Amino acid sequence: MSPADLLAYQERHPQLFQQPQPAPGPAGAGLPCAPAAPVTVATIQPGQSLRFTLPYPPSLNRIWRAIVTRRQGKVVARILLSLDGRAYRQKVITHVAELDLPALPGGARLALHLHACPPDRRKRDLSNIPKALEDALTHAQLWADDSLIDDLRVTRGPVTRPGHVLVTITPIPGAHHDQ
Repeated sequence: MSPADLLAYQERHPQLFQQPQPAPGPAGAGLPCAPAAPVTVATIQPGQSLRFTLPYPPSLNRIWRAIVTRRQGKVVARILLSLDGRAYRQKVITHVAELDLPALPGGARLALHLHACPPDRRKRDLSNIPKALEDALTHAQLWADDSLIDDLRVTRGPVTRPGHVLVTITPIPGAHHDQ
């Protein structure tokens, strides 16, 4: 399924992409986060969203590697990004740079919807998808930090080859990182 097919799928099934109201809290403060049309201008305006596709990420279990080393006679455990994780991160950085996306408002709290279309019919845990994507998008400098995400939604789409994730990022109006 091509990125254009994914966008057509989203248009045919809008109920899957309805953004729920953010939970009340200090950052979101229950502000509305309505879905919006894709943006083609240089800066995101209030009520608009960024919408694009990314390659399906490797399993979270394959992205991180634990190693044990000795440093100055002491045993030290370290967690490292695996080769699969580094390759995926670089793929996302390159893809985002090629998209030439408009800028997100600085410091804005964000709603993130990931519509995951897996590459095959194997059992997959949807909760393993966000962290790899969020970290890769942070390294692609799409946002300052993934801690700006106040509203996260992950949904499963149809099986596609080689697998894609339709990403929708919506700034939450009136909410900023200092709130």
